[in-house]
Amino acid sequence: MWIAAAALFVLLITWFLCLPVLGVALDSNAVESFDRSRIALLDTKERALRALKDLELDFAMGKVSTEDFEPTKRALTLEIAAVLKELKGYERA
Repeated sequence: MWIAAAALFVLLITWFLCLPVLGVALDSNAVESFDRSRIALLDTKERALRALKDLELDFAMGKVSTEDFEPTKRALTLEIAAVLKELKGYERA
């Protein structure tokens, strides 16, 4: 009986001592995932901004018609706004 109680006590102490180590490992994985998501959003924002700039340049040079320019510009603007809104959520976290 004493052996079982002692073994249980040792297991509880070991578990208690391992909690900080496991907690740090879980937190670092969460931070790493958070960073990857944020970087992906920043890349998407840069790509959309570059595409918008190229679209406006092509429109100014007459390479893109008004019928193509307006909906494409609207779609890119909405994409940029959605990404900025999501990135703002990362700033609060």
